Amino acid sequence: MAKTNTATKTKTASGKAKTAAPAGKKPATKTTTSGLDELSMLAVAGKNMEDVERAKTGSQNSFITLVKTNGQVLDKNNPAFMKGVKPLDYVIASKKLVVSDKKQCIDATIIGMFKIYSEVVKGDKDSEMPKTVRFWMPEDAAQYPVTPGGIFERELPNGNVLTPCHWVFLYLHDHPEIEDGMIAFRSKGNAIYSQLEKLIKAESSVCTELRFSISHQDIYNEKYRKTDYYPKFEIAGHNYKLTEDGKVVKTKDSNVDMTTLKEILTRAKKVYEDYSEMKMVSRREALPAPNGRPALPAGKGGYENDDDEDENVSF
Repeated sequence: MAKTNTATKTKTASGKAKTAAPAGKKPATKTTTSGLDELSMLAVAGKNMEDVERAKTGSQNSFITLVKTNGQVLDKNNPAFMKGVKPLDYVIASKKLVVSDKKQCIDATIIGMFKIYSEVVKGDKDSEMPKTVRFWMPEDAAQYPVTPGGIFERELPNGNVLTPCHWVFLYLHDHPEIEDGMIAFRSKGNAIYSQLEKLIKAESSVCTELRFSISHQDIYNEKYRKTDYYPKFEIAGHNYKLTEDGKVVKTKDSNVDMTTLKEILTRAKKVYEDYSEMKMVSRREALPAPNGRPALPAGKGGYENDDDEDENVSF
């Protein structure tokens, strides 16, 4: 016997037909309580994954950097030139997009913080910036001992060196269309990351609770004898508060709507999944002994071998 459709058509005031819901089904309704429950589940999931990565202590084109006074984006004769950009603006050069506001600050929420290792080829001179050739997961880097007399670097049998670095992924409130915005820290920039991590731990249980204003600060680099500029993170308010019993609650200083908050928590969950599932940085096989040094195969992680120079994508 053929099934009958119990839906009926009624006419609206404009005369257009409108299909009623089938019998037995009620139109979906949105309630504040159910919405917060869903956000609570996302926030708790994100916190659990973030705690795991802290305990361990796509596209690759959305590196966020500060424009230097001699930056390529300021040179009209350079293909990277960006019209209207000023020194100390924050930009995503690959997209020719300025992501800072008129005060040269970024309105952002941190959705992920990760420690990785850069495999670098050191220059012939100490003053030369080492060139990154690929990235390693911390577990893979741990196969090799720390350089004798050193603290962080690890020597590889192929003559290259593994150095720790950190990636901070952002939700850009003024540019929500950018889904992979990221600031990379290495070398002295790792100290900035460490300060940021301590600030987040002191003020929240999970990074997505906080909303930041990211400006800049200048620090003199003794090694390269120049002043470098680094991001400066300041808490501008909260997006929400995650209670001890795992509930998302609004705060007085929260200006984020439910739809945006859900997007923030969803992206945070995804970026931690990408990291743990090796979609961000692929696993590495153990290298051969020093006597045999064949070239390393290219990895399949999403952030391999960026085309830009290291100094243009990292702090």
